[in-house]
Amino acid sequence: MGDYAAELALMSAELVTRNMKEIVQRSKEGVYGGGGIGKLRVAMSIAGSSRPCSGAEHLFSHALDIVAGETSLHGSRTGVGAIMCTYLHGSNWESIRSFSRR
Repeated sequence: MGDYAAELALMSAELVTRNMKEIVQRSKEGVYGGGGIGKLRVAMSIAGSSRPCSGAEHLFSHALDIVAGETSLHGSRTGVGAIMCTYLHGSNWESIRSFSRR
């Protein structure tokens, strides 16, 4: 794992967290989140894959597609996947659940 790509991905996550209210309101500032999307693209380019943006939570989402069909939004499924993966890693899954509810 490259430190620079990891730092860009982390910075993007922090920007999304900081701009949550604007994202929910679907404002231009929220959608672009201070450059979070661009940083993720750079992180993927550096890593040579989509890994900085896509992990086990996305595999969970795609598995649900296969089992249940596309019955919900991709972001909702990956959010549940993130909660489950974080729980399985023994980390603070409650903070992700709280953020997702907001």
